[in-house]
Formats: sequence, C-alpha cells, structure tokens
Amino acid sequence: MVALSVRFAIVVSVLRIIKGWPIHWFIIGGYTLVLIMAKFAPEEIIGIAYDSGGITISTVTVPLVAALGL
Repeated sequence: MVALSVRFAIVVSVLRIIKGWPIHWFIIGGYTLVLIMAKFAPEEIIGIAYDSGGITISTVTVPLVAALGL
C-alpha cells in the first residue's frame, strides 16, 4: 500500500507540475485526509501508518523524486 501511495503521489506531482496547479491545495487536502482517516482508524495502527509514511521519505526516495521533478 505504501508503494502504491508513493506511485500515486508521483503521478499527481507530475500532473501538478505540467498543469501548474498550486501545491497548497494538495498539502491541505492530504493533511485533511490523514486526519480524517486517523479519527476512524484503530489506535493500534495509527503509529504504524505514520511510520510507513515516514519510510517513504528516505535516502532513496527523495533523490529519485527530485530527479523526476527536474
């Protein structure tokens, strides 16, 4: 699921760059979605979910996405 989410985020990021959409709408929408899901998720998996999100911002993903953006 994490890999699919990263893939989806990269596709949306490329579309955002091509179309010129403002980034703040994506940030606000993403945080809103995370807060809504955290409200309804069992407490046992919230920490795991946040850690999984943090894993995607690793030393491998950041240069890959930055190179794609350039």
